[in-house]
Amino acid sequence: AVKHKYDNLPDEKKKEIKDKVADMIKEKERREKARFAFAQYRESLPVGEDGAKPLASAATDYNAWDLWTPSDDESDPWMQYTPNSPAFKMMEADIDKRHARGVEQRQTAYRKREEGNAAFKAGQYAEALKIYEAGLEADKRSIELHGNAAMAA
Repeated sequence: AVKHKYDNLPDEKKKEIKDKVADMIKEKERREKARFAFAQYRESLPVGEDGAKPLASAATDYNAWDLWTPSDDESDPWMQYTPNSPAFKMMEADIDKRHARGVEQRQTAYRKREEGNAAFKAGQYAEALKIYEAGLEADKRSIELHGNAAMAA
């Protein structure tokens, strides 16, 4: 006979699991009952001229709201991104990596701007332009570097 993890659990843990399963079954039955009630409600709506059953005509039908259950959101694709899921952790790591890369690029651009400013003050305009352009390769959005490169050109 194959032993399962369940067989090695203490009796109180087994009871806890059984109670949890029973609660889950009750919740599922409640949701199914609510969905059935909603389907019956939809069937009771009058048929329009086009043959369709309007759920909401000119005004919002708030009776349908009473039959909504939170489990209707289970298929929401964003629900897979909970803080403990691997997808969320990967997304978080990617955000951190991109942020670090952006900070590094802005720091490089700042250093190149300072080097270019020193060369510009020394009258080495061609050298300053090369340094500013190197800084723009690191951070193309730096307004200061674009302005300084234009001055040095």
